[in-house]
Amino acid sequence: MRDRTRARWVVMTGLVLLAGCQGAQTADKTSGDTVASTSGSSSGAETVVLHLASLDEINDNGQTYGPRAFIDSLADVSGGLITAQVDEKYGDGSAGAEAELVKAIATGKVDGGWPSTRAFAAAGIPGLEVVEAPMTITSYAAEKDLVSGPVADALLAKLDGTGVVGLGLTVGALRRPFAAQTPLLAPADWHGIKFRTFNSPVQSETITALGAVPVNAGFEWTDEILAGRLRGAEFDVAQYAANGLTTEAGQVTADVVLWPKVPLLSLSRQRFESLTDQQQQWVRDAAKHAVQASVDATYDESTPAQQLCAQGAQFYQAGPDQTQALQAVVQPVLDRLAADPTSGPLLTDIQAIAAKHPPDPPSTCATAATAPHSG
Repeated sequence: MRDRTRARWVVMTGLVLLAGCQGAQTADKTSGDTVASTSGSSSGAETVVLHLASLDEINDNGQTYGPRAFIDSLADVSGGLITAQVDEKYGDGSAGAEAELVKAIATGKVDGGWPSTRAFAAAGIPGLEVVEAPMTITSYAAEKDLVSGPVADALLAKLDGTGVVGLGLTVGALRRPFAAQTPLLAPADWHGIKFRTFNSPVQSETITALGAVPVNAGFEWTDEILAGRLRGAEFDVAQYAANGLTTEAGQVTADVVLWPKVPLLSLSRQRFESLTDQQQQWVRDAAKHAVQASVDATYDESTPAQQLCAQGAQFYQAGPDQTQALQAVVQPVLDRLAADPTSGPLLTDIQAIAAKHPPDPPSTCATAATAPHSG
């Protein structure tokens, strides 16, 4: 499992040492709030330290390139005049931590971060739910197209007036069904089971449509699996392997992608407007570089999948017929999104992107859909 005892704050640049920043203020550890700080550089120019937050270690699954690129680019494009200090375990893994992070950014308690699009609806900021349209974005090629095209601009525009400045969407992990006991292949396999979601209305709606019971659980979800209180979870292959998991929920449906986890580079509107025009441009340039870095990156799920196979996990192919049956079951969720005046046009565009990029499941030890069903 990931080490949750690491130091809470990590300085993400060697260009400016916070200890030498005479004007810097520190985080309020009691309340969890952070305060932006500035200091003078040796050249006399103002140095800005942005206090950012993340639920996880930066790129802890080796497949989330955008946040690291954003931090590095901040220092690069500003010549070291903007740096970042990151709280890497915001919320300590609780189920509501990501939505709370969105709220903290919107109110200026945290300068910024990269909460996933899944978290905004639960934080009271609608408009991004369509990114999780079930079984729609099912390949990294489609996700790259999504974050780098005009749909991304339309999604970011939904944040206008919310207190959050959307700087860019970046490519994140594709989430698949992981299960204990037997795999989740056909609709019947889902009936009546308890399945972990992560504080997302669309996730909960989809799992309910499949006939299962959504359970909002944080980092403790594997304990719930081992205790028999959960049968499955939405998760990604790389993170599962990076967390040191093997057979706990090691029945994986390789050719079914439920939705992508898309980090959204964000800054508090309050903090953003406190910056000079030049500093704002540096921040936007850094975000642009980060988006492109995530698009240019290679996403290898096959290597961690093969490692998991060697450790006892099993990957299954639901196959075309059962995949189509699952799509038919979740169609009402898509119909609701399509009928929404805000989500509808965006869903049409996202479906057009998805149609250009077929699924590309990892090369695994996958077996055919002859595995026993639980339903």
